[in-house]
Amino acid sequence: MFDNLASVDTSRTNWRIKIRVTRIWPKSTDNGNIFRGMNLILLDSEDFHVHAFAIPEIRNGIANIIAEGNLYEFFNFTVIEATGPLRPVSSNYMIRLNQLTTVNHLFGYPVFIPRNKFELSDIEQINDFATLSDTNGNATYAIDVVGVVETIEPVNVIQTHYGPRQFIRFTLYDGSYIKVTVWNQLLEDLDPILEDNVEHPHIVILAGFRPYVYRGIAQLSSLPCSRIFINYRQHGATYLLRQKLRAIGYLA
Repeated sequence: MFDNLASVDTSRTNWRIKIRVTRIWPKSTDNGNIFRGMNLILLDSEDFHVHAFAIPEIRNGIANIIAEGNLYEFFNFTVIEATGPLRPVSSNYMIRLNQLTTVNHLFGYPVFIPRNKFELSDIEQINDFATLSDTNGNATYAIDVVGVVETIEPVNVIQTHYGPRQFIRFTLYDGSYIKVTVWNQLLEDLDPILEDNVEHPHIVILAGFRPYVYRGIAQLSSLPCSRIFINYRQHGATYLLRQKLRAIGYLA
């Protein structure tokens, strides 16, 4: 008997789940030199997703087994309350993988689990999320949004205390406009657009971005948990945006 992600809570540790790992990113120090564990997003057949964290003591072992997009069984883990800012999903709980956790890679698993889940917001809503922030200017949740990439700028470099950081800025449009900044390794996700070898218009789903306000204007910025999906037909949001843009005369 396996448990649904929506049912896991802090009451016990002998949970058994079958899930897809949709995103992985390391937790490290600000300069990126010391790894402090590994973050994952887990999604089950009920289309429920949860943030999970592998403690540093098992990170290397887990990293040799787990890859984004694959299906797994997880046995025996703890569940803690989700706290802090910029949470990558809206679940109230977070899974903590430890030395007692067993992970099995599933091959040919017959039950359908989606490739990804997005909790999409309209661009016009982002200011509300951005203004509900803590004393450091961080919102409670990272957000997902779909839109058309416009006026993309060249790659820029800024010098920081930890060395140079690359970034790109562009405008995203869904009937409203917002400025977006994408940092460092995530720039590779934009290569098909920069090289102009994908279908126009460039409709993207931005997953796990930070909403914030700069000089009174809401903007978005990428985080370690962020992903960019270009013309992603596996999700209905891309089709629905095309229909909306046709209705308002943006597309023929």
